[in-house]
Amino acid sequence: MIGGRAPLLLLALLPLVQSSAAVRAAFIAPSPTTASSSSARRELITSTTPSSSSSSSPPSSLASSPTMGKARIGRKRMDAAVIVRLNARPQSRSRHVQGNMLGRRTINDFETTLPPRWESSLEAAIAAAMHAPNHRRTEPWRFYLLGEKSRGRVCALNAELVASSRGEEAGREKFRRWMCIPGWLVVTCVKKVGDGDGGGWDMADPTGTAREDYAACCCAVQNLCLSLHSRGIGTKWTTGAVNFDGRFADAVGFRTDEEYTVGTIWFGTPLRTPSPPVKKLGLEDVLTRVD
Repeated sequence: MIGGRAPLLLLALLPLVQSSAAVRAAFIAPSPTTASSSSARRELITSTTPSSSSSSSPPSSLASSPTMGKARIGRKRMDAAVIVRLNARPQSRSRHVQGNMLGRRTINDFETTLPPRWESSLEAAIAAAMHAPNHRRTEPWRFYLLGEKSRGRVCALNAELVASSRGEEAGREKFRRWMCIPGWLVVTCVKKVGDGDGGGWDMADPTGTAREDYAACCCAVQNLCLSLHSRGIGTKWTTGAVNFDGRFADAVGFRTDEEYTVGTIWFGTPLRTPSPPVKKLGLEDVLTRVD
C-alpha cells in the first residue's frame, strides 16, 4: 500500500519543491538596480504564479487528492511570500514614489464625467493630505467637496468677476468652461490664536501658528494631488481671484472669520497630459553645500 502511494505523493509535492526553490531565489536575488535583475524578478513572478494553461494542470486522478490540495495551498502561500518580498524592496518603493512626484502635472482639460470609484480615491487622497507635516498638530486643513449647486454658485461668481473686467462674452465663456470641470474640492485653513507655545495668528511672524498652518495646508494639498495622480486622476490647484472674494465663502459654506481659502482643487480624468516643463534652474543652481 505504501509503495503504491509513493508516486502520487511525489507528484503532489513537486510544486512545493519548485516553489521553495523560487522562494530561495527571491531572497538571494541581486539588487534591483540593473535591468537584468528586473527581468529576473519578472521571470520569478511568472514562474511562481499558477498558470491557467491546461498543460500545467494536475492529472484528474490527483486533482481531488487531499495531499494535492495541501500542496496547492502551500504553493499559493509561498507565491504570496515571494511577491510580498519583492514588493517590500526599499529601492522599488523609492523609485515608485520618485516617479509619482516627477510625473505629476497640472491638468487643464478634463473629461466631463468623473471616473468610476472616484469618491473612494478622493477619500484616500484626503487621508494622505491629513498626514502632511504639521508642527503644532493643529490639523488646520478643511475640505469642501462641491456638488452641482455650490459649483454653479462659484462658477457664476467667477463669471461675474470676469465680465466686470473683460466683458460679458468673456464672462459667459468662462462660465461654460468652468461648468465642464467635473471635480471641485475647496481647501481652507482654520484660523487659530496662539496656543501658549509662542505661536500667534500673525502671518508676518515666521515662528507663529499662522505661517506654519498655511505651510501645513500647502503640504496637504501636495499630498492630495500626488495621491490622486497615483490613481490616474489629474488635478489643478487654482488660486484665482474668485477664491478670495468675500462671496466665495458664502457660495461654498464656510465663515471667513474662522477659515480662509488655500485654493480650489479641480480633479478628474485628464483629456491630455502636458509634457514636463523645462526647468530654468539645475541642481547646481539651487543646492549649496555648506561645510
